[in-house]
Amino acid sequence: MWHTQHGCLFQSGTDTLSNMIVMRSNFAFLHLCVSCIAVDGVWAEWSQWSKCDVSCGHGTSTRTRSCTNPPPAQGGDDCQGPSHGASACVMSDCPGITEIKFTFSFYVITF
Repeated sequence: MWHTQHGCLFQSGTDTLSNMIVMRSNFAFLHLCVSCIAVDGVWAEWSQWSKCDVSCGHGTSTRTRSCTNPPPAQGGDDCQGPSHGASACVMSDCPGITEIKFTFSFYVITF
């Protein structure tokens, strides 16, 4: 997992402050970013597909992903491509609905 701390990008679980200068005063620590590099955003994994949005007939299932693995930082590029996906889904036929077919015929009568 990536996160931003005082303008620099770090990976969770590391104690490294290699790009930081720490200055101490009587009241607080001041962290200054030194030579941070641009980090391009990378997509996290797609979510699970949602359930079909209808209980019968034709509908849509969706999924999402976020640009957080890592997120863009220090002027890096946003993730490229869609953050949402959709797919058609077909459930069982809806009860009480039947297909109706019409047949039209016409005749031309001449005198």
